[in-house]
Amino acid sequence: MMIDTILLSDIARERKIVDEADIARRTTFARNQGLMTQLLREVGQRAVSEETVRKAYEDVVLKAASEQTEVHLRHLVFLTKDAPDDAARKAIEARAQAALERLKKGEDFAAVATETSDDPVTKSRGGDFGWRIRPELSKEYADAAFEMKNGDISPLIKTGVGLHIIKLEDRRTRRPPEFDTVRERVAAMVSATAQIELVDKARAAAKIERFDGGASIAPTAQPSKK
Repeated sequence: MMIDTILLSDIARERKIVDEADIARRTTFARNQGLMTQLLREVGQRAVSEETVRKAYEDVVLKAASEQTEVHLRHLVFLTKDAPDDAARKAIEARAQAALERLKKGEDFAAVATETSDDPVTKSRGGDFGWRIRPELSKEYADAAFEMKNGDISPLIKTGVGLHIIKLEDRRTRRPPEFDTVRERVAAMVSATAQIELVDKARAAAKIERFDGGASIAPTAQPSKK
């Protein structure tokens, strides 16, 4: 590639098709891009240390986990979304109501789920849906689940896919991931934050005039005077 570049650039000069001004602009732009990339790389690398990464983990990851409640659920699902007609839909609704009546009479939730639920994944586990946070659930489902008390069984809940019956097993504050499992992602966040702060600081300190129709940007710390 280097040989071809040298040979063809010689031919271009011989044929006098060289726009030296354009090449100079491209060279300057490429150099500036290289300087920018190197600067951002160094700033990002210098920002990352054991101390800064651990602090970011505590400020972001641990704080986010401490603000989220998760619930341990079991459920029965009765799928009505793909019912071919009203008669089929009503039959599914009747199955759901019959299952709910069994639960009201005290039958074991796991046994009823294994026997009647349309969810092939959870029915083999007695309806165990695991630990969930609110954003992982549909609004109707979450509104019911997070208002329940441990041991409660919900009435029929209608969502876009069908009917659900929920049992709340337990609730807790969400457990954060261990530091070592997310260290690289947190380090990348620290690096990116340092780079963004540098760019914002440079823009704030400069008076920028644009000629592509965009608005001029004056320093925020030293606003231009009219």
